[in-house]
Amino acid sequence: ADGHRWALEKSALVDGKFVTDTIGVAYAWEKWIVGEDRICSPGGESKPMLKADELEEAVAKQAATIRELKEEQGFGNKDPEVLEAVAELLRLKDLLAAAA
Repeated sequence: ADGHRWALEKSALVDGKFVTDTIGVAYAWEKWIVGEDRICSPGGESKPMLKADELEEAVAKQAATIRELKEEQGFGNKDPEVLEAVAELLRLKDLLAAAA
């Protein structure tokens, strides 16, 4: 699910009773496309949208980055740098699977 929807409610005491009224609906997305080439997500993240062949290259590059972090820089699986790099690798792999 890329989006979430929920009701906006207003609560008040009316004649000694607690009353809740729906005043609208709110939506939030996990990601959205801006223009034809940017994928955005909450927190101000904005990344270029990649094509399938570019995604394969990006996956290989990210895997190499993880290997470098672990083998050359000595980081472990639980270090924040490795966790962040693995999360990005998984995101790229998900995009590649969706593009296939």
